[in-house]
Amino acid sequence: MDQIPIFIKWLVRTVIILICSAVIGFLLLLAAFRLKTGLIFGHLLGSVLTFENEGDGYDLGGIDAYIMDSYDDAIFLGQTLVGGEEGVIDNAMHCYEYTMGKESSQSGQLIEVLKAGYGAEAFGKQSPLIRFWCGYLVPLKLLLKFLTFSEMRLLNLLFQPVLMYLLLYLMHKKGLGGYAICIFIAWLLLGPVSLGLSLTFSGFYYCTVIPCILLTMLYDRLREKWMTVFFLLTGISVIYFCINFFQLISFAFPFVILCLLDEQDERYKTASMIDGIKKAFIFFTNWAVGFFGMMCLKWILYSVFADGSIFKEIYENILMRAGSTDKAGNAISRFDAVAENFRTVFSIRAWLILEIVFILWVIVYGLIKKKTAGPKKLISAFVMTFITLSLLIVWYALFANHVYIHAFIMYRLMSIPFLILDSCLVYCFCQKGELPRRQRPEGT
Repeated sequence: MDQIPIFIKWLVRTVIILICSAVIGFLLLLAAFRLKTGLIFGHLLGSVLTFENEGDGYDLGGIDAYIMDSYDDAIFLGQTLVGGEEGVIDNAMHCYEYTMGKESSQSGQLIEVLKAGYGAEAFGKQSPLIRFWCGYLVPLKLLLKFLTFSEMRLLNLLFQPVLMYLLLYLMHKKGLGGYAICIFIAWLLLGPVSLGLSLTFSGFYYCTVIPCILLTMLYDRLREKWMTVFFLLTGISVIYFCINFFQLISFAFPFVILCLLDEQDERYKTASMIDGIKKAFIFFTNWAVGFFGMMCLKWILYSVFADGSIFKEIYENILMRAGSTDKAGNAISRFDAVAENFRTVFSIRAWLILEIVFILWVIVYGLIKKKTAGPKKLISAFVMTFITLSLLIVWYALFANHVYIHAFIMYRLMSIPFLILDSCLVYCFCQKGELPRRQRPEGT
C-alpha cells in the first residue's frame, strides 16, 4: 500500500512537468513565428547553389550511412521563412512552409521559393510535419538571423566534436576512461560528419550528448531524487526539438552512463541482471512518458487552436510506417527491412575495423592481465546485449516501411547494442567486474 502514494506523487509531478513543458514550448514557438523573416530569407538565398548541388539526399562518400537527410532539412529551412505578426498561432500549430507547387522534391520547392523573391502572398502553404512540435525552429530561426546555412554547418562541425570531447573528458575524470572509448566508437558509428552537416541529425545529437554531459557532471545531485525527472525531461526535449524516430538513442546513451556511474556507488550498484532490467524499465518508462506525453499534448493543442483534429492523419501515418509496401505500392519484406539496416551498419568499414580491433584488444588484455570477470557476469553481459538487439530487430520488422526506406537514418539505432556490448566487454575483461570506488569522506 505504501507504493500507491508514491505512484500518485510521481503521476502528479509528471503531469505538472508535462503541462508546463507544453505551455513553455508553445510560447517559444509563438515567439519564433513572430520574428521577421527578411534577414532569414537573405541568408538562405545565398545558399541556393548548395541546395541545387545536394538535392534531397546528398551522399557524402558513396556509403549509405553517410547520406544526409536533405529532404527534411529543406522542410526545416522552408519553415523558417514563415513568420510575422499575422496568424502566429495558426503558423505555430501547423508549422507551415512555403511552396510554389512546381517542384516535386523538397529541395526544389525551397529553391523555387527563394528564386521567386520574398513575399508571403506569392506562395501557398503546406504543413508536412504537422504531427510534430517542430521546436527546432526556435533556435534555427534565431541562428539564421545572424548566420548563413553554410556558417551554421561549420558551427556544428566545430561545436559537436567539442561537446563529445567534453563528455569523454568528464567520463575520464569520473574513472570511466575505458568506457569513454566505447562512447567514442559509438559516436563514430553515428557518422560525425553527417551529424554536423544535417540539421535533422544535429538536433538529435544535441538532445543526446548534452544530457550525457549534465548527467556526468551532476550525478551526485541528480541520483537520489531527480533522476526520474531527468529522463522525463530528456524525453520531452528530444520530441520537441527532433522529428525522426531514432531518438531512442537519447535514452540509451545517458542510461548506459548512469549504469556505469552507479557501479561506483554502493548505494545504487546493480546486484543482479534482474535489478538491471528493473532499473532500465523504471527510467525508460519516465523517458517514454515524457516523449509520448509531450507528443500527445501537441496533438491536443492542435485540436484546440486549429481547425479540425489531427488524430486520423496520425493513425494513417502509423499504418503506413508499419506497412510492408513503399509509396509506389512495391512490396517490402520485413526481413529485408532488418537486413538493410544491418547491411548499412557493416558498410561503414572504417568503423567496423575499429570495432573488431577494440573487441579483440579488450579480450586479449583481460586474458593476459587475468582480470576477466566470472562466467556469471559474462553471461549476464551477453544476455543484456542479446535482449537489446532482439528488441531492436522487432522494432525494425514492425515498422518495415519506415526503416527500409530510411535505412540510411534508422541504422543509427544499432549504436545502442554495440555500445552495450563494448561497455560489457570492458566491464568483464578489464576490471574483474569491479570498477574503482570513488573515495568518500568518512562519516558520509
